[in-house]
Formats: sequence, C-alpha cells, structure tokens
Amino acid sequence: DIPVSADLEAGYGQTPETVAENAKKAAAAGVVGINIEDGTKEPCRPLCDETLMEEKITAVKKLNLPVLINARTDVYWLNADAPGSRLQAAFRRANRYSQAGADCIFIPGADDAGTIAGLRKGISGPINVLAGSHTPSLQILSELGIERISCGSAPFRAAL
Repeated sequence: DIPVSADLEAGYGQTPETVAENAKKAAAAGVVGINIEDGTKEPCRPLCDETLMEEKITAVKKLNLPVLINARTDVYWLNADAPGSRLQAAFRRANRYSQAGADCIFIPGADDAGTIAGLRKGISGPINVLAGSHTPSLQILSELGIERISCGSAPFRAAL
C-alpha cells in the first residue's frame, strides 16, 4: 500500500523502445514512479546525448502509464562540465527533458542553496534534489521551491 518509486538507472537499455518496455514492466510490478538518468558511467563521455534521453522519455510517456517520470541529469553528480558551465548545462537538459514529457527533474549533486535557487529560477516544472550532509534543511528547500527530495543510499550506508 506504500507508493514505490524505482531507479531505472539509464533505463536498462540503449534504445528508447527497450527503456519504454522496462518502464512498462516496472509499472506492471506496481511502481508509481521511475528515475531515468542521463549518466553513462563512461569516463570519456559521462552524459548521454540529450536527444537520446529525450527519446527515452518520450517513448515512456507515449505508453500513458500511471507512473511519474523523474528525469535525472547528472551534470553536477558527475562534474560533467566545467564548474562555470554546469548551471547552463543543467538548465538546457532539464528543460529539454521536461518538454519531452518528464514530470519532475532530478539533479543530484546540486547541494548548496545558491545552486539550488539558481536551478529553480531556470527550470520550469518540479525539481528533485538529493539530500545529503551538505544539503540545506527541508524548510529551506521548501522555501526555494523544491518539490521532491530523495534520500538515495544514505539510509542504507548509515545502517551499515
């Protein structure tokens, strides 16, 4: 009876069709939200092509599943661009993903109030941040207009 959101990483597939099929399987299992990320885990190319990410989101959205699509950009998490250009890269990616049909934009690694406030100003639609030891309080995040907060693996690591 508790809503569950699943982290589908990069969709567990390279093609939009495979990602959509995996989202369909997750929804059939009862998942009400999914994360799909643009990180590649490749050191020489840390982020996937923006168009491919848009196509993945669009393919999932076309299924009309009762699932929230939380599109994750790893610009900050993977230090993908030069520090001075990360904010603009995050804006560009986030807004493209929203236009493709993402319901929320997840930006892990953005953990200071100034960066988060800047993201809020440049991104239309709900924003999700990753809570951590340097993240502002829930009250401050709420005041900044952040709609969703994820814990990630922090509770698991704390338990260990």
